[in-house]
Amino acid sequence: PQPWLQQWARVGWHSGATGLGGQLRGAYAGTGLPVHRGEREPGSPVVPGVTAASSLPAVYQPRCPPRLEHVPLRSGPLAVRWWNEPATSTDAMGAAGVAGAVPTGPLTVFLHGFLDTGETWRFLVDEWPEPRPFLALDWRGFGASPDTGEPYWFPQYYADLDDLLDRVSPNAPVNLIGHSMGGNVALAYAGLRPER
Repeated sequence: PQPWLQQWARVGWHSGATGLGGQLRGAYAGTGLPVHRGEREPGSPVVPGVTAASSLPAVYQPRCPPRLEHVPLRSGPLAVRWWNEPATSTDAMGAAGVAGAVPTGPLTVFLHGFLDTGETWRFLVDEWPEPRPFLALDWRGFGASPDTGEPYWFPQYYADLDDLLDRVSPNAPVNLIGHSMGGNVALAYAGLRPER
């Protein structure tokens, strides 16, 4: 096993301290990693650019916040997040995105994995080198998409994706990027509908 996993097994989830901070402090003991609110273990290396706990952001602040929208599909509404959206999105709202830059290139659609949400992709969007239109969906029953009461099976995911793409990019192909289950859906869908 990895050294950090051995350390975790040796210390255990409950390190005798109270609260999650104490549990993490025990779990990361000896790693030199920040253990709680920017604290360092004595003798651990200094992290460049971090001088005190107050200099660490409390919560990740996205550079390009998404806009959440529920798109009506045949199977029910599907939650999608837009970044740098084109003016042709479903409500034609349009957004300037990062620092007022105009998005270029084809729409890129992110497909999340099992037990995940489209919100996960915000970190990748923030690090993308040029502004371009992005959309991340929440599969039915995940994230902000409601449970439709129908089965959760790959044919339904293909149908949901096909219906969504017909609504958000009816006349142009898109780039699909998927992780885990979303990657399987992307591969199968690309084989079924290569023109999309």
